[in-house]
Order: sequence, then structure tokens, then C-alpha cells
Amino acid sequence: MSDEVIELPIDNAHLFLKRLYTIGEVSKIVQRKPDTIRRYERLGHLSEPKRISDGSGLKNWRYYTEEDASDMLTFFSGRKPPGRPPNKKITNKELRSKIRTLSTKAKKYRSN
Repeated sequence: MSDEVIELPIDNAHLFLKRLYTIGEVSKIVQRKPDTIRRYERLGHLSEPKRISDGSGLKNWRYYTEEDASDMLTFFSGRKPPGRPPNKKITNKELRSKIRTLSTKAKKYRSN
């Protein structure tokens, strides 16, 4: 990730711009849902996000820098990948047991 800063001269002043990311963008980068990122922030596993607070009603918007996204990518790369676990092979005995359990639940549901 680059630390490139863009400098824009505006009316005898200079405005420095750096790429910022929303929680939705970061969630796509780290392949996790935004709620997962929020949960790990609340638990203290990820640093508290920076927020926009200019009084325009955007004070609750989180924003992240490239460094924040990189830190999250490192954090989540050591964890179990998102999504369902890979299918494990089950034995015939386990399969029959699952079928019996489902049949019992179905009969119970139909009788109510």
C-alpha cells in the first residue's frame, strides 16, 4: 500500500489528500462483513476507527487509511477464512443418524 499524498493548491493554501476507505470498502479488502469488523473493534482486537466529525451529520461515519486496512488484513489473515468450513467426509453411520434425526423432527413438527 502506498503512502502517496496528493497536494492541491487552493487559494494560497495547500490541501493534502490521502485515500480514505469506508467500512464497506475495507470489509471487501479483508473479506469480512462490516459487522465483523465492528465487533472486533468493540472487543478491542482492532484499533478504534477514526470518525468524521464536522457537525454535518456524518459524525458516525468510520473511515480508514491504507495502514488501517493493512493492519486489518494482517489480523484477519491469521484467522479462519470467511464462509462455511470445507466439507468433511462423513461416514454412512453419521449420515443415517442425521437422516433419523431429521425424520424424527419432521414427524414431531407434522404432529403439532
